Amino acid sequence: MEVKHYLQILRRYIWLILGVTLITSLCTALVSVQYLPRVYQASVKLLINSEGKGNGVDISSINTNLKLIKTYSEILRTSAVLEKVAAAYPEFMLTPEQMAEMLEVKQSSDSQVMTLVIRDTDYRRAAETVNAISYTFQKEIENVMKVSNITTLGVANPEKPARPILPNTQLNVLVSVLVTLLLGVGYAFLHHMLQDTVKNEKDVEELLGLSVLAAIPTVKSKDIALQLSPSGRKVGEIPYATAKQ
Repeated sequence: MEVKHYLQILRRYIWLILGVTLITSLCTALVSVQYLPRVYQASVKLLINSEGKGNGVDISSINTNLKLIKTYSEILRTSAVLEKVAAAYPEFMLTPEQMAEMLEVKQSSDSQVMTLVIRDTDYRRAAETVNAISYTFQKEIENVMKVSNITTLGVANPEKPARPILPNTQLNVLVSVLVTLLLGVGYAFLHHMLQDTVKNEKDVEELLGLSVLAAIPTVKSKDIALQLSPSGRKVGEIPYATAKQ
């Protein structure tokens, strides 16, 4: 019985909820397409391998390389690398702090491959920046750690046509619809709970817990005027008596 009551409440506000949800989703799509900035992503993959020249697979060296990736991830964000990139490539117009915020280092589980990712509103600059960081990083590792165990598996192509990864219009609209629906349902129940106006017999029964024995219907003024006028009386009806002044 309670479920049916809840459904009846929702039925009262269904058009309001759907209307607000439609307007909100359209506004979200418009903002995502027209006003939010486009963000592009460029990446470089690096393989951390052993300097050994043997053909066999050394498990201990693989474990060492996996641990080195964490160290390399920290070195990548230091001024030893990023300040040299900013100085060598002033055309990027990026400070080391800005590059550190744009840079993301990814590593798959138990993988010797490290991925450098740069996100920017300009794809060409993103590709050139991640390539520059990769090149400078390899040079600094050779100077600082005296090893050469990094191999570039692929560089970013600045000339490649790229599609923006952000904004995700579909996701934004979906989130907007879900949030609006939840808020609309919450508003419907809250408004129903706070509303103490009696509108019909059922409201009286719910409020007082008593059965309704009789009800006075609403009479419109035009119906009263029609009854009082001679043309509005039916055959057999006795005219109303009026008092003379």
